[in-house]
Amino acid sequence: MPGFLRRIAAWTLLLVLAVSALAGCGGQPAAKPETGTQAAAGEAQAAPAPQPAPEVDKGKILTEAVVQYFRTIPPTNHQIKPPDLKASLDSGSSPYFLLDIRKPEDYAKGHIQGAVNIPFTAVGDNLDKLPKDKQIVVICYTGQTAGQTVAALRLAGYNAIALHFGMSGWVEKNNFPTVQ
Repeated sequence: MPGFLRRIAAWTLLLVLAVSALAGCGGQPAAKPETGTQAAAGEAQAAPAPQPAPEVDKGKILTEAVVQYFRTIPPTNHQIKPPDLKASLDSGSSPYFLLDIRKPEDYAKGHIQGAVNIPFTAVGDNLDKLPKDKQIVVICYTGQTAGQTVAALRLAGYNAIALHFGMSGWVEKNNFPTVQ
């Protein structure tokens, strides 16, 4: 289950437990157990109807997450410049997971060594393939779609950044190598 949905489920469960606990703290005293004589006489009382759980405002939770996202945007704007990424990759101990969200045929023509291809429209169905313990560098054609993907991944609890200017910044502006 993605981190964002996991947090919603956790908050929902916590809210239901809190309401249940508070509902048990007030109201009428609990009925005494019936004695054999009362039960035989048919005087058993009906159990009170359970209280419905309060509804969770998912829109409010999402809005709060978006507000928090915009409050915490760093000066790098969740981006890494191609020369900085290349230096990290060349060091041999890069802390990054490279996620290339371009079409498979474009990925096959040339990609950054070590990049994993999950097309943009399939990212949501493949969140289980993304690491939670590494920073994810999202790579697209120009950086625009990567920026959208980064926003969604960060809202879902992933530590993601976009490659500044995407593959055009990697290849055309810097002439950095690709593999097939």
